[in-house]
Amino acid sequence: MIPTLILFGLIFDRWPWSSILIGTLGWPLLLLADKTISAGVLLLGAASYAFINTGVGVLVHQGMLRLTRRKIQVDIKRATKRGSQKGCHYVVQNNL
Repeated sequence: MIPTLILFGLIFDRWPWSSILIGTLGWPLLLLADKTISAGVLLLGAASYAFINTGVGVLVHQGMLRLTRRKIQVDIKRATKRGSQKGCHYVVQNNL
């Protein structure tokens, strides 16, 4: 359960709130359909674990995205400072 929902949050972090909502609602429904748990308090517990685990996946992805963007910005600043001296040219697209 835990790796599945963390992976779900990592993959679908492009839409963070939607992925958390789908993970929170989808996991308990999957457990109900599989007849792993019955409706009741366990269903609420499964939903809360799904919320937390999907949120962790989203947060890890957001952290990696921010670190990558920061690294790109530092590289661009370094390249523009010495670009005219070294003949180094960067093509930068802001699609991240």
